[in-house]
Amino acid sequence: FFRIHFDVAEKGDLSVNVHDAQGEKVYEERITAFKGRYERTLDLSDKASGTYFLVIEQGGRSVAEKLVKE
Repeated sequence: FFRIHFDVAEKGDLSVNVHDAQGEKVYEERITAFKGRYERTLDLSDKASGTYFLVIEQGGRSVAEKLVKE
């Protein structure tokens, strides 16, 4: 399980994706006109051990973080 939380200061369309090391999307969430605190617990228990990438996009900006499942 991975707990994700962050604050979004400006209202806009938010995209939260998780990809595996091969680039396959294993989680996707899109929220229209989002502003405020985002909190989720991702359950990747049915996925293989390895490296995953969390990609957060809003307003033409994106942030990527590496997640390692052991």
